[in-house]
Amino acid sequence: MRAIDKGRVLAERQHGVIARRQLLEAGVGPCTIDRLVAAGAIERRLAGVYSLAGHEWSERSWLVAVALRCGRSAVATARSAARVWDMRVSRPPRPQILVPRSRRKIHVPEAQIFTTNRIESHDAVIESGVAVTAPARTIIELAADGTARLEDVIVDCVHERLISMSDLRTRALALERSGHSGPKRVLAALAALDPSTELHESVLEIELAKILDVTDLPAASYQYEVEVSGCKYRLDAAYPHLKLGVEADGYKWHSTPRQLCRDRERSNALALAGWMVLHYTTNDIRRHAARVRVEVEWTIRHRADVLGGQQ
Repeated sequence: MRAIDKGRVLAERQHGVIARRQLLEAGVGPCTIDRLVAAGAIERRLAGVYSLAGHEWSERSWLVAVALRCGRSAVATARSAARVWDMRVSRPPRPQILVPRSRRKIHVPEAQIFTTNRIESHDAVIESGVAVTAPARTIIELAADGTARLEDVIVDCVHERLISMSDLRTRALALERSGHSGPKRVLAALAALDPSTELHESVLEIELAKILDVTDLPAASYQYEVEVSGCKYRLDAAYPHLKLGVEADGYKWHSTPRQLCRDRERSNALALAGWMVLHYTTNDIRRHAARVRVEVEWTIRHRADVLGGQQ
């Protein structure tokens, strides 16, 4: 494969972006690089960083470009990395980049620079063509950034199987003495979460469980699986003997058109199978917990009376 083709293949993997040093390492000479720029085949984006002509420019393209500008060991971190991992965070004003601390100060106006004594091999990975911090280190840097609701991020990552709570705790403990504020905040967030967190799919479901578990009613079964006509559906909480389910309808998991259609199909299938499902929003669970508890209690008694009378 020709050197130019090697460079193009690498750039395609990096969202259309490539560094001058990467072109040189692929065997493309300095004069050839200059000719490619003059011919419009590549476009200079930042000092020593180029993009392929005609390639779609995206948030990730810009992230790769800034990280390459910051040096060989630089990786996206905090909110920038979190967005690559599809965590629920806002886009930062500038790409957030983690670099090893050195005597030579890195000055890249386009980036918000985070420094660390050393980036361990297990803390840096390539995800979707972008060099980023691994999920545990990303959460630790997010904690230092202070803009995300940490408990929500942790539980979402557990649900997506990006991390386990034990692995996150281990990494935070390993970095606790570094003087970094992130590890202590992560450990505090983990301590605040119920030990049963990993049995639930979201923070909202944990809050629902706290409402249901303080009653004197029968214990609910969480993440209960119901099979209807060969299809399996999971309920956030269920009282199987009453065919009663309780759902926490968070914005993230129930807001897309596709998910809304699936929810309707699921609700109809459960209703036809004799199940009654109560649905509660984030606002219901967080601001009207007493009402939710009363309604669930009343429905349990009502279902017991109805089903008992049918026997």
